[in-house]
Amino acid sequence: MAITREQILAEIKKRQTAKAKTENKTAPARKAVRRPVPSHSNQDIPFVINERRNFRGETLNEMFRRKTAGMSEEKRRQYKTLVENIEKATKAMYSEATQAGPNVAGATMNAAGVGLMKTYFDIFFGYHPHLIVHDIASVQPMDKERSVIFYYQSIAGSTKGKVTAGDVLLDPFKVNTDPEYTSNEVSIAVGTEVDLWGPYIARSVRVKGFDVVYSSDTAFTFTYNANTITGAITVGSGKIKVELSGTGATDITHVVYEYDNKYAPTETPDLNANVATIDVTAKARTIKTQYSFQAGFGFEAQFGKTLEETLAEQAMYQLKRETDLDFVFEIMNRAPELVKWNKAAGVAQGLYEFHKLSFLDAVIHASNRIFAKSKRARGNVLLVGINAQTIVETLPAFKGENYGSQLGGGKVIGTLKDIKVIAVPELDANDWAVIYKSSTDNLDAGIVFAPYIPVVATPTVMLDDFLARKGYTTSYGKVVVNPDYFVRGTIINDPIAQPIVILDKSGEIIEDFGNEAEEVA
Repeated sequence: MAITREQILAEIKKRQTAKAKTENKTAPARKAVRRPVPSHSNQDIPFVINERRNFRGETLNEMFRRKTAGMSEEKRRQYKTLVENIEKATKAMYSEATQAGPNVAGATMNAAGVGLMKTYFDIFFGYHPHLIVHDIASVQPMDKERSVIFYYQSIAGSTKGKVTAGDVLLDPFKVNTDPEYTSNEVSIAVGTEVDLWGPYIARSVRVKGFDVVYSSDTAFTFTYNANTITGAITVGSGKIKVELSGTGATDITHVVYEYDNKYAPTETPDLNANVATIDVTAKARTIKTQYSFQAGFGFEAQFGKTLEETLAEQAMYQLKRETDLDFVFEIMNRAPELVKWNKAAGVAQGLYEFHKLSFLDAVIHASNRIFAKSKRARGNVLLVGINAQTIVETLPAFKGENYGSQLGGGKVIGTLKDIKVIAVPELDANDWAVIYKSSTDNLDAGIVFAPYIPVVATPTVMLDDFLARKGYTTSYGKVVVNPDYFVRGTIINDPIAQPIVILDKSGEIIEDFGNEAEEVA
């Protein structure tokens, strides 16, 4: 017999009545909250989070303290900014009706790492902490849609030797120290007249690695590859020039002289301060769910939870995954160097189990390339596609975490030596990357994740077409501040290639390691 519309509505009312009775028995009594009567003087009062109570009887401020208990002070400040942004974005929706009414769904965490929602706070706390972007980027919440990242630089104020005025000597991303800048030594190019740092010390010009013999204050000789090289020094009018002649003289490009920096008057190099800025603008991601009244009613009867909850779970997971992958692929695309690891067993005369241990060598090389460029940090995070993950998990230096059989997308799976390993199944199977993100200083990373609106949802709307609709949005800024903190890697299978090759972005070889494979007869 067909079910009539009146029977459906009667069954819904029956269930709502039973649910209300259960909640009234278990939930603490709500306290009445006196609200000011709108007037000209109080219409512009800022939105205060502790004036609203959720269905548990807590103020939102109390809920924030409970949710952030045990967090570091820095992380609490981050979350406080984001929670305030949520309130600004949903000010019209924050009321007792939406906090405890039918527009708010309820559930708990699931294996995919995305929480279903009981309140807007639950949306945020079920979504934001489970992004892997926290492990690869500096998290700097914005309180406005457009913001500026500030960072300090130490700038050379003088041109001395190999340092030019305006060069960055030290900033949060790189140490560019020249050992001569504060010393009494100055390197100069052979054959070029340059400004003199003085007072000049006579007979102080030398060629590094060779013994110089002076015949006068302005002339010297030294032996290079069994040939005699003659040097001539010209000093005057605040300038200095050194010229070399003889067989092989053109091989010598720089010489060094000394000046007296102890007694006045003397010249002293300058160190200037600069505050640099990077603009960042938040961009939105949006998605909506919709389902028919009949489908929703039948789904709940069949599976014991609402279709709205299930679709919300999928919408949140979609936003989470796309946000994570946005940053992962930005890192892969912006990495200035590429490390190729050759899996071909031929390079180890067929002993693949032995040869695959060299994958750790490739990872360490990539890590140290970051150290070589920055002179302050080495790579400490490894992103891996499926094939790279398979190799990493079978290496003796790998220590895995108990992540279960369902990863739910990208996830930290363990460490390789002291390098955190994150599995990203959406990467090309042979792709991997080493990056740097400080484990102690959240601001120290090569890419910035600047969340503006973490995630909010609209109330569920159903019109006379019996389609229920609900929208979700998140908004964040993304900016690469130091691509030298990224090194991309790939796995190749070439029996005649080197075991490990490092290339720049144009494909030019920077370094290669190992012997050419022997051809198998």
